Amino acid sequence: MPTACITGASSGIGKEFAAQLAARGYSLILVARNTKALEELAAELACKCRIISCDLSKEAQCMQLAEELKPLDIHILINNAGFGDLDRFAQSDLSKSLDMINVNIKALHILTRKLLPELMKKDRGYILNVASSAGLLPGGPYMSTYYATKAYVTSLTNAIYQELQEVHSNVHISMLCPGPVNTNFNETANVTFALPGISAKRCVSYCLKEMSKGTLTIVPSPLMRAAVWGSRFTPKKILLSILSKQQKKKGLLTSKGTDEKSARTFSSSALYCLFMPVGALGFSAKLFCHFTDFTSGGDSHRICQLSDLSVPRLSFKFISGFSKAHIGDLAQSVRQAL
Repeated sequence: MPTACITGASSGIGKEFAAQLAARGYSLILVARNTKALEELAAELACKCRIISCDLSKEAQCMQLAEELKPLDIHILINNAGFGDLDRFAQSDLSKSLDMINVNIKALHILTRKLLPELMKKDRGYILNVASSAGLLPGGPYMSTYYATKAYVTSLTNAIYQELQEVHSNVHISMLCPGPVNTNFNETANVTFALPGISAKRCVSYCLKEMSKGTLTIVPSPLMRAAVWGSRFTPKKILLSILSKQQKKKGLLTSKGTDEKSARTFSSSALYCLFMPVGALGFSAKLFCHFTDFTSGGDSHRICQLSDLSVPRLSFKFISGFSKAHIGDLAQSVRQAL
């Protein structure tokens, strides 16, 4: 019977991974701080379960967990444990931020580093790092530490993937980068997504299917995949300005920088609405630059740059189908960014 180890298994996506892998005939190693929740989960699952209570924000406990797992015949390691927080960076809880770095980065790094060589010796197995669509973006105002930790996860996973490819290993590593998912993440991070999230069941089902194919970057939501693609063509300053403006517009933070419980909204809907038109804007600008470069003998940088105000003016036709409010927000964000 194959074995899967899941960190952060007591709730959310981790709990759903446990349910679906149990249904596929895996025995499970469930890791989390909440021992009672793990025991309740194990009682619900029709499979062999081993419970390990561990605080992954503590390096010593992470190292101890890794040593405990090394001798075991693990087929899948799912580094799922992680959390976020919402606040202005200058006023954020430093202790909580450091715990976030320890869980989201250090624990994942330790377990991956310790267990990957064991998988490579057997020349089989999977490592799944649960990152976030945040890790595919340049940064997230008011969730700066969370975005930075997920960027670390995506960068690390990309590098390991290539190293495994070059030695023709049958060990596969993937990263799950979902958008909003209906879990208790919102409560922990003090946010409420404006766009309805996908279910944990749908997220995990899609993820396991893609992981088995050896897919590197797994983004379950088609809308999120489109948004991430569009963001590649969006000038960074404009994108950051939009992210910041939309969160503040929804009453995310008061003028003093504290959360308003009645209006904790991470405006994913606005994010999705604006990524694609701005992406089209950036893409059209690039085409225009190439064209002018060809016709002006290589002097296009004087005529058209992505940071030039002439670009938004030329490309506003791409967003003519959107509401006047969105167009106004985009125009203001462009002006602020430039």
